[in-house]
Amino acid sequence: TAVTVLIQPVVAALLGWLIFAETLTPMQAVGGVVVLAAIVLAQWSSVKKKGAEAEAPAPV
Repeated sequence: TAVTVLIQPVVAALLGWLIFAETLTPMQAVGGVVVLAAIVLAQWSSVKKKGAEAEAPAPV
């Protein structure tokens, strides 16, 4: 989904840190955590909505 595209900068920053020994500022690390938390919350709420729709009785 479009929400998961937001993970690309976080992965790029992590790979830069791991492979090229680039430094991450604390603000960049916090930003990455916020982005990951937002992705998890967005995916969780969409799964929760789909589950509620499946449990609802069909209209007559």
